[in-house]
Amino acid sequence: MSSIEKRLKVIQEIINCSIGKSTSSLNKLYSSQLSIQIPEIRINGNSYNDQNFSIPKHEYFSCITMDFTGDIQGRSHIIIKKENVLQIISNLLQISYKAPGFDNFMTNAMVVIGNIVIHSIVGSFCKILHSNVEFSIPDYFEGTGEILSHWNEHSSQFTQIKVLTHFILESVKISGYIFLFMELNRFDDLIEKLEYLGNTSIAL
Repeated sequence: MSSIEKRLKVIQEIINCSIGKSTSSLNKLYSSQLSIQIPEIRINGNSYNDQNFSIPKHEYFSCITMDFTGDIQGRSHIIIKKENVLQIISNLLQISYKAPGFDNFMTNAMVVIGNIVIHSIVGSFCKILHSNVEFSIPDYFEGTGEILSHWNEHSSQFTQIKVLTHFILESVKISGYIFLFMELNRFDDLIEKLEYLGNTSIAL
């Protein structure tokens, strides 16, 4: 296994642990059986050459974005197909997506979900780096993949970590994908810490 593969493996373990914690919190909050898996992680250059990480230009998505500042600076985006969001939120809240005011319920629930997941993942990296951060208020918006495609450009000053997750809502057998993008300004520090972690188990 190459050095890069080892680093990716450790990063995947960190994110898996974080997703596990956040999923547990969501299931307690909504009395659901939501499971999330992390099949793919990419870092910068080779990410969007992989078809799995491309964002379909003509599909419609819901997106939660949060900035974080402090010892680590960056930005996280969770992007989910709108049709999947409607199904997930409808089943989590036990409210029909056709009900009056459902859009407000959906937006609020998506903000909660994004808040929990992003805090958990970024918090795990902060723990490894012994760093403190402050988060912005989550921003929710919707758009086509074409509108979101500017994230495919590698113009960011940050190193980008892309995570493709697969979620399953057991009660109704809904499944779909979440694209999570993280941008970190202290990636070299993170890699240095990962060198020390090696193949040991990670306690988060």
